[in-house]
Amino acid sequence: MSEPSSHEDQEAADSEPFVKPAFEYIRVRVGESFNKDLSGPAQKAAEDIWKNWDEIRDAVTEGDILLVTDPFFHSIKYPSLSNFHMFRGFGIIMFGTGVLTGIVGGLLTSLFGPVLWQGALICLALGVGVFFWGRYVQGRDSRAYRKRMVERVVWHQEDGGIIDLCVEYLAGAIGFEGPHGRTFWPQFPSNALTGKTRIADGRDLQKISQ
Repeated sequence: MSEPSSHEDQEAADSEPFVKPAFEYIRVRVGESFNKDLSGPAQKAAEDIWKNWDEIRDAVTEGDILLVTDPFFHSIKYPSLSNFHMFRGFGIIMFGTGVLTGIVGGLLTSLFGPVLWQGALICLALGVGVFFWGRYVQGRDSRAYRKRMVERVVWHQEDGGIIDLCVEYLAGAIGFEGPHGRTFWPQFPSNALTGKTRIADGRDLQKISQ
């Protein structure tokens, strides 16, 4: 959809009622995103989003339901959001190096004096700093991804918002958090609205956990 050329065009576009596409169109488009046909449970979950789209969109818009992200899933799908892996991995390596250097320094103090201890402290400090920087980057990227999805749900429902939400939910990259707790695939997305604990394969999560 092209951008409105003027303020008046924008107002006209905003005033046009949203017409929800037929579910068959949604099902085919979501299947194309995965390059395969949807399984029975996945199709039921996508249909659940489609059926409850107005309620989900309104709840997300008003903040009654929050979109929650899984950083590991969305970092796989979007490489630009995977930088935190590098920082956290490097931080762990440096921390481990610092621990080993400290042990060796303790055993060989008579030979090297405080040199290894100093090196160990530097590695430990650097490892901890880089690790927590990685956590900051992870949080920042998660917020950017969540903001992008909220915008798709709230403002761009006419050109794929339903499809995007179905794809991200079925991929495990995003879920919902509401008054009744968190809902992730394979639960029905509408559980976040109703408080039910139904799973897309027909079982009840609460009964399974008992």
